[in-house]
Amino acid sequence: MRRLAAVLTMLALLVITCAPAATGAEALPNVSRPMLAADYWINNTARPDQLILSSADIALFNKRIIADLPGVAFDLAAYPATLDRPTLSSLLSAAQFPQGAAYVSGLPASAAFRENCQRSINPAAVKDANPVRYGLTVRRTDIRTFPTLSGVFDSPGDRDFDRFQETAVDPAEPVLILHESLDKDFYFIQMRNYRGWVPVQDIALAKTRQQWLDYMTAGDFLVVTSSTLGIGRDPATGGPLLFQMGAKIPVVRAESTGAGLSYLLKVPVRTVDGVLAFRTELVPASADVHRGYLPYTRANTIRQAFRMLGDPYGWGGLADSVDCSSFIANIFRTMGFLLPRNADEQESAPGLKLALAGKSAAERLTLLQQLPPGSPVFMNGHVMLYLGQSGGKPYIIHSLGSYSRKDPATGRLQRVPVMRVVVSDLGLLLSSNRTFLDALNGGTDYR
Repeated sequence: MRRLAAVLTMLALLVITCAPAATGAEALPNVSRPMLAADYWINNTARPDQLILSSADIALFNKRIIADLPGVAFDLAAYPATLDRPTLSSLLSAAQFPQGAAYVSGLPASAAFRENCQRSINPAAVKDANPVRYGLTVRRTDIRTFPTLSGVFDSPGDRDFDRFQETAVDPAEPVLILHESLDKDFYFIQMRNYRGWVPVQDIALAKTRQQWLDYMTAGDFLVVTSSTLGIGRDPATGGPLLFQMGAKIPVVRAESTGAGLSYLLKVPVRTVDGVLAFRTELVPASADVHRGYLPYTRANTIRQAFRMLGDPYGWGGLADSVDCSSFIANIFRTMGFLLPRNADEQESAPGLKLALAGKSAAERLTLLQQLPPGSPVFMNGHVMLYLGQSGGKPYIIHSLGSYSRKDPATGRLQRVPVMRVVVSDLGLLLSSNRTFLDALNGGTDYR
């Protein structure tokens, strides 16, 4: 789907090699140890604790995103109850098999595999009127381009960049069920900012729209503020339910226990017949959670970014982690923002824009001083969070696949794999021999 259009651009930044990737504890060039702490940047930010937008302002901002980016971000409560044949057929046909080389399990993708992907979409089952159903995810799951768990890769040995991996979804996420695969193993779903195929076993169908709506609009909820948080136990896997930063879980009530204050959470489960039910899970208030959204401040934005420092790069949410755009989206959803999933769409979202295209390096450095720290900056296929300047150099934190550097002996560019969330300056080189600074299109202050 939409992610595939950005894959080739992204792969210019990402690399799979036998060289070891940088760890979270290792600093990139021109990054000192103090720069790896959020407070270093917060203390150099003007009015870091000043509220930028209130919760009501952010709700209005989200409406602007939905209005400005139709088909990208959605008010699910306002979604039509029925889709006609042309509309649903158009949504289903948006899935495209990757162009160029494609490998499945290390072998070239066969014609039969390609045909089966298209057939499994089940276009013949589309009716003149197609009722929308309502559900909640019951575990962390993946949204796929086609209704299959088989990975498709650009090279036989690649296992990191699955071209069918669109994004990952937290448990307790409200979704709309638009269609069903031919084998009935996958639902075609719409979530708040993405669409694609999800295993049926990971979705519980609401008995009524009102049951689903009441859960989605619950006014008392916790937001996960750590990089990831395990809660309770998934009966299907035996492991904890894994939530990423920004996940929202309704609160039943607060309770005082021997260990202190805890929250009783309402968690969706799937019954044997696939219907939505609920169970409760107890989470201590001392966990990495916040009751309601965090206030939208520069300090909170930067602090949340640094809570993912050192996390692995996860294309489309693989490795239970973040790629560049989910890194940004997760930071801002802790404060209630409904940002688009992909980097180019985040760049198109409303806000105060800083245009850098066509500017010289000196002009870019001067203009970047106008951009508040905690604002995303963009180049084709990549998004980063701007931290400010130190020693005359602009710095960012981002989920980075790789960068290039010149071999001192030959002068040739070499790829340096990173595959982590890191702090770096904008002097890093791309494979084109341009710096990140020279490749920037601009930045956005979301307000």
